[in-house]
Amino acid sequence: MKAAYKVYDFMDEETWISMLAERNNMAHLYDEEAAKNLVKHILDDYIQEFEKMRTSLLKKYGECIIRLK
Repeated sequence: MKAAYKVYDFMDEETWISMLAERNNMAHLYDEEAAKNLVKHILDDYIQEFEKMRTSLLKKYGECIIRLK
């Protein structure tokens, strides 16, 4: 991931590290309030970050990606 930040300037390093940390902690999530908080992060922050990544990658590699489909 660290190398990706250097190549893809659209990636927000803090958000991606947060996603990774929460993903790693998810297996040990037994608290209902913590689970609700995670869902809120996914809906408010992470989906938006994936959409930004998709848009940026299509803009940068669109023709190559479309040919792979």
